[in-house]
Amino acid sequence: MVLIFSMLSVAIHVAADEMTPCPLTLPGSATTKFGLYVKDLRTGEVVSDVNAGQLFVPASVTKALTTASVSGQLPVDARWTTNTYVEGRISGGVLHGNVVIDAVGDPTIESRYFKEAAGLPDSIAAALRSMGIDSISGRVTVSIKPWLDEQVPAGWMGEDLIWPYGTAHHSMNYKDNKMTLNLATGKSEPYSPGLKISRMGRKQVSKKRDSDVVYVSPGSKGSLSVAMPDPADAFCYAVTKAMDKRGIGVGGKTIDEKGDKKKLYSHLSPSVTDVMRSLMFRSDNMMAEATLRLLAPNQSRMAAARRELSLWDARGINTDGIYIEDGSGLSRNDRMSPRFLGDVLEWMARSDDAERYTSFFPKAGREGTMRNFMKDSALDGRMATKTGSMSGVQCYAGYMLDDAGRPTHVVVIMVNGFKCDRSKLKKAIGDYLIGLDLK
Repeated sequence: MVLIFSMLSVAIHVAADEMTPCPLTLPGSATTKFGLYVKDLRTGEVVSDVNAGQLFVPASVTKALTTASVSGQLPVDARWTTNTYVEGRISGGVLHGNVVIDAVGDPTIESRYFKEAAGLPDSIAAALRSMGIDSISGRVTVSIKPWLDEQVPAGWMGEDLIWPYGTAHHSMNYKDNKMTLNLATGKSEPYSPGLKISRMGRKQVSKKRDSDVVYVSPGSKGSLSVAMPDPADAFCYAVTKAMDKRGIGVGGKTIDEKGDKKKLYSHLSPSVTDVMRSLMFRSDNMMAEATLRLLAPNQSRMAAARRELSLWDARGINTDGIYIEDGSGLSRNDRMSPRFLGDVLEWMARSDDAERYTSFFPKAGREGTMRNFMKDSALDGRMATKTGSMSGVQCYAGYMLDDAGRPTHVVVIMVNGFKCDRSKLKKAIGDYLIGLDLK
């Protein structure tokens, strides 16, 4: 049975006398919560189990669960499809109505990580030209899905929300929902006509939960990369500018009478497989949130999380006590045990989707977020894992590989509450794993 803890119950900490002490030699190790689960996939032997049944804040190793849950649920070439329509009567080269983009939560539109799929604003403008339209009396608008434009999860910290890694997932996502903000002028790139700037607050730049206002302290100068509060607004402006470049005028009238509706253009995202591999290598929070939502189309984020745990429960994996609030792991309310995630990784390594799924994990010393971990050590190229880090949290989840790149062991490490330097902790974790001598 799937058990979802209340916010109160997940905050309860396990008593210290129920925990095996942290085996790493580190300053503050006596109060550091350490969990480790290592299993040999060839023999089925549990090689090491240290507090593997305890609950931890997992941070971004949650993405390994998200991608595991979606893998196999969709075709390998599944994609988001964003359709654009013209609504209204067309006569004499004039659309007496609006251009409407039906946003479906595609996280890759004009993303710098998928440049091969760029150019949607110009494609829309070109499609209008091909229909013989040289002006519209209405506006360029986006059809928003309320279940995709939810408030950010409760467990996301307020100070994270202004930064690109803390951007919300929306119905319409544009350029990774990231903008460069000139603090002195309040202008942004990409330009967003409805951007709201408030000159107040002691922090140089900040954003309140569930607000689209960006707060900039008086007298601030320079530029910063921040989360885009309203990607749909910026995208509509980009489409309007692309139309202008092709000589298509936009009247900007408010036209409620929709009239006829005709599909203008369909935009396909990169494959969900490519998105999952990219988000795992780079630890992209927004794309992970978009991926989780694929488990429960037209439903809430929490409905997708419930579906996720039900899926693993049906596969015979114990989900008791596991709490999932998001797909990225940015929530500090998420709770996961090393053994639970290890069981998920083992299931995936034995599944028909094993080769594709294991390719999502960057290799130590070589790739993605793992490129600097234990470089030129015995783990270089042999350990492929997803990392997870936030204040006081450092986690790894993935596989040890043989010389042919095949997974030999499941490895999950979760460390919460450490006070020492993070680089020293990472080195200690790597040395500990080398000491296990996993062949």
